[in-house]
Amino acid sequence: MNKDHLLFICTELQLGLPKGMVTSVDGSRGGSCMWRVNTEKGRYAIKQLASVIDLKSERIVTKYELSEAIADRFLQKGVPAVSALKKSGKHLFIIENTGYLAYPWVDGYSLVRNEISEAHALKIAEITAKLHSINMKVPEIPPPRVDISTNA
Repeated sequence: MNKDHLLFICTELQLGLPKGMVTSVDGSRGGSCMWRVNTEKGRYAIKQLASVIDLKSERIVTKYELSEAIADRFLQKGVPAVSALKKSGKHLFIIENTGYLAYPWVDGYSLVRNEISEAHALKIAEITAKLHSINMKVPEIPPPRVDISTNA
């Protein structure tokens, strides 16, 4: 990770100065990278977006911002979620045409197929039910297009 970019993000979000090595975290997809950053004030995950993402596109930037705003709304409704940290209402930092999202660090790991128990499935069902019961309106998202076909 670019050290100047890291210092900028830490300064803007008042995360404290980085301590020790920034380490790569497994699991990112689509060419994006996730970094674990320890600072004077805590631990954070910083997602560096893939270089192929056109951050000059207002549509793409708006989608990233909306995604994080929706995560914020779910958190406010009691849904366990992680939302990117923000400054002045913005989650996405674009530095020298590289995009970054910074998150509080969450300890965890992905379960492999044989580790998934009934209790895990019930927890997922509980969270899914909560998501559906909220019936959250997001006016920024246009209604889905529905095509109606005749029987013929």
